[in-house]
Amino acid sequence: MRKRKVIILIGLLILKTSIFGQAYSEKLYSISLMGGLGSVFETNALIKGNTGFSYPVVYSNRKGVKVQKRLSSKPWHSSFNFPKVGFQIFKTKFKNGDLKFKDEIGQPIVISGFYDAPFIQKDKYSFGYYLGLGAAIGWKPFSQNGINISIGSKTSFYIELGINLRRKVLKNLELNLDLGLTHYSNGATKLPNFGINIGNTVIGLNYNFGKELALNKQEHKEAIVKKLLYDFSFFAASKSTLLSLDTIGSEKYNFNTKTLPVIGVSATVSKNLNRQNKMGVGLALTNNSANSIVIEQIIKDNGEISSSKKPKTNLQLSSYLAYELKVGQVSILVQPSFYIYRGIKLDYIPNFYQRLGVRYNTKKKAFIGFNLRAYDFHISDFIEWNIGYSF
Repeated sequence: MRKRKVIILIGLLILKTSIFGQAYSEKLYSISLMGGLGSVFETNALIKGNTGFSYPVVYSNRKGVKVQKRLSSKPWHSSFNFPKVGFQIFKTKFKNGDLKFKDEIGQPIVISGFYDAPFIQKDKYSFGYYLGLGAAIGWKPFSQNGINISIGSKTSFYIELGINLRRKVLKNLELNLDLGLTHYSNGATKLPNFGINIGNTVIGLNYNFGKELALNKQEHKEAIVKKLLYDFSFFAASKSTLLSLDTIGSEKYNFNTKTLPVIGVSATVSKNLNRQNKMGVGLALTNNSANSIVIEQIIKDNGEISSSKKPKTNLQLSSYLAYELKVGQVSILVQPSFYIYRGIKLDYIPNFYQRLGVRYNTKKKAFIGFNLRAYDFHISDFIEWNIGYSF
């Protein structure tokens, strides 16, 4: 179900057309109070209640505030139906009836930026999509309680993608309904890190203020580039690797880990579908030194094994489809990927994996950014920090 929702939303981003009412005006700023409930997906033993702490995590709630600014001065703002950008802060609690999991998981506070753009924009209402990206602080990490296998650190990344409906109820007041998917993870920088995934329903009350903006469609002066485009990048990462798992009593575990470097290069060939969307294909060559440590530990734990299973090379070659949503000088990247070759193949990591990234494009064709590499759509492998050049 989660995979289907993500695919549908990406399809809307690619195929979207600007459904825009007659020219009208909006306030420059808005501030929102929000609250909501979320269903926590059963993606690991702690959430399912299958650990020594035997109560499943059923749902979450959030309360917070967001501040937004309407973009209207550039042609690309018009192309995206005058989106909003801003920041938000909210607190999340995990529950099962009266149980609050404060000591087992924590009550993280999210501080993030977000981007909110309409598919349909009318005078009284809008229907669109949003992306939130930031950090969550205040987890009770595994190192403190020996229970939280979902998040092994005090701080994690926060990613949320969804759709929203906004309806004006008074001159400067709006009701807002968000339906989204949220992912918390530290990118496997510290184990354990099985992550937490939530399907959220959030209701907000928006107050609009500031100067009045006349929202009129603007024409682009630059022609769309129709030739093939090439991106080349170098990336680096650190990956925490599990060496052994020790049991402490009946309810707690001790993870013995080691953090090792990952480096690689990527090359992408793509073509503009329109001003906002690009599609292409690419190759990535990765040197993942963490894999050889895992195999060596298996040999150490299980004695001599056949030479065919001993470490060969840390190199991995993969191909991927490349979708890019261009939002001004920022790009959102979605890259479903497949390992063509792996010198060391770990059974628990499938050949098919996913890369989701954000990058900033300078006016001189250089770019910097990061990609989250994950598998099974919810388990983080590592985070790639990249720098590259487009031509």
